[in-house]
Amino acid sequence: PDLTLSLYHSAADGRLQEAEVSASPLYCVLQNGGYFYFKVENRWQFLTEAFAPLSGLSVVAGDYRYTSLDAYFSTDQSSAVSGIVQGRTGGYFNGWLNSADFTISLRPSPQVAFSIRYLWNELRDVGTAGSYRNTVLVAPEVRLALNPRVQLIGFYQYNTAAQQAALNVRLSWEFQPLSYIYLVVNTRESLAGNTLSQTEQIIFKATYLWQL
Repeated sequence: PDLTLSLYHSAADGRLQEAEVSASPLYCVLQNGGYFYFKVENRWQFLTEAFAPLSGLSVVAGDYRYTSLDAYFSTDQSSAVSGIVQGRTGGYFNGWLNSADFTISLRPSPQVAFSIRYLWNELRDVGTAGSYRNTVLVAPEVRLALNPRVQLIGFYQYNTAAQQAALNVRLSWEFQPLSYIYLVVNTRESLAGNTLSQTEQIIFKATYLWQL
């Protein structure tokens, strides 16, 4: 069992901005390296200005108190195949939030690693009574290593909340200790409306450590 109290104050005037009391009546660590827990959270938010959790939703300034239930399960993250499952349901400011988060990772060899994350959120009555939003985030990632000094990392993100898709690919080479060459390619595409908007960026960077 676990009980946690967290308080967050403003650095400017010391005013209490947020308080959280969470209790975990069940927290188990498995012999194979995995673990799971169940948690109840009570949260107080003291907003001094409007807050927009998503585009088109606005929570007015004021004091809010809400309770949520969280469940989390993780297998051994050092194994060749691993996974994480997390779920949440409960209040969110003046509305309700349901959330499910899944991650699967594959590591067939020390040089190769794959992972994919799927996050789903459902918001009801947040900001305005009767409002409804459903968002999805899908994020696959690939990591390839020729050796400890040469690595290629690719990351893609499809995000309906931000209404965009993004791709990031980075090649790094440590040609001598603490000296690197990077080549980064970024692509971002808007998912809003019927007009396709896409930006592309290529970055080259080199760092060299010279010791006297």
